[in-house]
Amino acid sequence: MLAARTDFLRRGGARHECEARLAALALGVALGAIAIVTGYRDGMDQLVAEKMHLPTIHIEFPPSVLIYPGAAIIVEVITGCC
Repeated sequence: MLAARTDFLRRGGARHECEARLAALALGVALGAIAIVTGYRDGMDQLVAEKMHLPTIHIEFPPSVLIYPGAAIIVEVITGCC
């Protein structure tokens, strides 16, 4: 849904579609890396965890494989409907 809004997939042609998907992937990885670096630098993750009396706000590996993509799908469905 978001790719359609950003015009990534409207270029046409298999070659252009592949390039658009790779550009979207690269942008997502770059923004994710910026978020991780900023979180470690500012310590916001730890501050939020302390406020909620939790050891961390992150979900550890095995369950995170299901939970994070599931949450992304829920957000996508909610924002697509409104």
